[in-house]
Amino acid sequence: MYLVQCEGWEAPYPDLLSNGRRDVVYLSWKKEHKSMVHLADSTWTQGRNELFKRASGLEHRYKYYIFLDDDIMFEKGDFHRFEVLLLENKPAIATPCLFGYQNGTDHRMKVHTVTKFDACMNAFHDSVFYGQTVLPYVDVFDRYSWWYSQYILIVLSNLFYKGNVIQFNEIRIINGKARPYPRDICVDFYDLWLIKIKRFLGLRVNLDNYLFKAVDRWIYSKLLSDFPSIRKAKIEWESNCVEVPAPAKETYFIPDPLRQEFFRD
Repeated sequence: MYLVQCEGWEAPYPDLLSNGRRDVVYLSWKKEHKSMVHLADSTWTQGRNELFKRASGLEHRYKYYIFLDDDIMFEKGDFHRFEVLLLENKPAIATPCLFGYQNGTDHRMKVHTVTKFDACMNAFHDSVFYGQTVLPYVDVFDRYSWWYSQYILIVLSNLFYKGNVIQFNEIRIINGKARPYPRDICVDFYDLWLIKIKRFLGLRVNLDNYLFKAVDRWIYSKLLSDFPSIRKAKIEWESNCVEVPAPAKETYFIPDPLRQEFFRD
């Protein structure tokens, strides 16, 4: 099943509807459309969560759920080939290769694991989609930047499915549009005082160094429990380390006791 956000003027990717094996749910955030769910003036995160809510409420379950923005273009491959690779490799989470995205892509390999991935086109195995681990998206930081909801999903993906998050390098896409959206940096009380002290002392402050610090502290102090196993699993970005995918599984279901141990009440 494809879950697509768009402005609502027309349904993007009409070729998706040409195959009876696919179902597509469109959500419009700008203009109402008779064949789309409409969530007026929603953030990117709110739109994805509404699509998640609609899909998870259906009686029929699909093997993979593919979240998709409306502005990608295929440089190599297509939707059909992406689906074939999903069924062949059976990953927990999969992404195509996005031109310009820095995540340690090794073009000598057709498939390899990644520890970070852009949000424009992501596929989730049904046991991940319903697993209450990475979805729904967290919108706590949307007022600062719409990047943060995907960043939190990436952290959780590495915690629960590391080694089974893969990229298909033979599917190459381009992000076609650049719309304006919030891209501020969330700076918490601790970092704010540190920045003020550095500036008072005449030291140079690069705010990019604080891009994810406050969010990381929130993840490991508010969202996740403070268990030693989680502290050990804290993400380390290894963008230059390319791994061979772990063996595919039929299900990535996380037992309730383990999942509950990881998340705070």
